[in-house]
Amino acid sequence: MIYLILLVGALVGIFSLSLGQLPFPDQISSLRSQLIEAIIPKTQNEILIENLTPHQEALRTFFTEQAPLLLNSKNISAAERTTLQQAVEQFNNSDTVIQSLSESISERSPTQILLDRFSSSSPEQPSPTTSASPSATALPQASTSPNCEVICK
Repeated sequence: MIYLILLVGALVGIFSLSLGQLPFPDQISSLRSQLIEAIIPKTQNEILIENLTPHQEALRTFFTEQAPLLLNSKNISAAERTTLQQAVEQFNNSDTVIQSLSESISERSPTQILLDRFSSSSPEQPSPTTSASPSATALPQASTSPNCEVICK
């Protein structure tokens, strides 16, 4: 009996995917996002961008609606106007950086994220020293562990 239920469920899933319609699109997308989140946790950069987004929206509202009014006001001094103009420019620069980062993160597929994680977790090569040749007692730090003994013959 269970075999038949699973078989019917698999056939419904296959036919609905081939037709481009899912039987329960909200539940399936929710389940998919939860699975991806469990398998591939978010990086610090992704969490940071998600936390910055609401603050960035409030700042964007201020700098696009209120800052031009303040800049055109006659009650503001030239020094304050210059400072406000620099703040607007800096905000626009940071806003474009945050938007490009969020777009690059959202465009990546789960397989790209996994490949990036595995390639970034590989051990880094030690940087070359400034001397032309290493001394006889110089040992690469990455290849020796505290439990190993180096014996020279």
